[in-house]
Amino acid sequence: MTELSPLMTVFAATFAWHRARITFLAQFLVALVRVRTVTLTEIAAALCGQTKPASSYRRIQRFFQDFSLTRPQIAAAVLQWLPLGEKWLLCLDRTNWQYGHQHLNLLVLAVAYHGVALPLLWMSLDKPGASNSHERIALLKHFLCAFDRKRIRCLTADRECLGTEWIKFLKRQRIPFRIRLKRNVLVSNPSASSEMAAGRFFQQCRLGEAYLLPPPRRVFGMTVFVVGMRMKNEFLIIITNIDPNTA
Repeated sequence: MTELSPLMTVFAATFAWHRARITFLAQFLVALVRVRTVTLTEIAAALCGQTKPASSYRRIQRFFQDFSLTRPQIAAAVLQWLPLGEKWLLCLDRTNWQYGHQHLNLLVLAVAYHGVALPLLWMSLDKPGASNSHERIALLKHFLCAFDRKRIRCLTADRECLGTEWIKFLKRQRIPFRIRLKRNVLVSNPSASSEMAAGRFFQQCRLGEAYLLPPPRRVFGMTVFVVGMRMKNEFLIIITNIDPNTA
């Protein structure tokens, strides 16, 4: 019971539930960490107490049938429980899961905590492949409806999270971001008054050495800082609207 007490105290301060429900949620999460799987039969076997696994399994089913928390409420609870400080590092990425014969393609907004990305909000894309600007904007709007924009230290995203409307939205909302750029995306070239593929700017750089393109460049029609590095088999190129020396 000792390991459950801190969780129960936090849950009681967060959710207006009766004690039995709070106790069960704490037991379920501890069991989940122990077995390191989302298979309910294994979690049921690891639940605290003297209850038979079959009874625990039915109790898990009943719990989730009556589970009524919204995703913003879950996100608020996670952020309240973690000692994240005033500013949060957000990560936007896509993940694929298989549930039975169903393939799930999820766009996930997570918060970074000690090297782990903890999901806050997510969206089922209902299609294969990458998200588009409208889907990413919709997910960020859900976050902004629940939390102050000023809490965002930085939003990070990989190469598939690009697009004119998306970058415009981040700039317009004054959301700090660092997004990885594809090597073939066009970047303004002031010396030639033209555009050039991003990777070409870093072809002559030493391996593993970061280089900041002076001055700020136009990418997707928006002015951003561009930082890049030539690696053994690819380029690591970042666009950002904040201090490029920290990219």
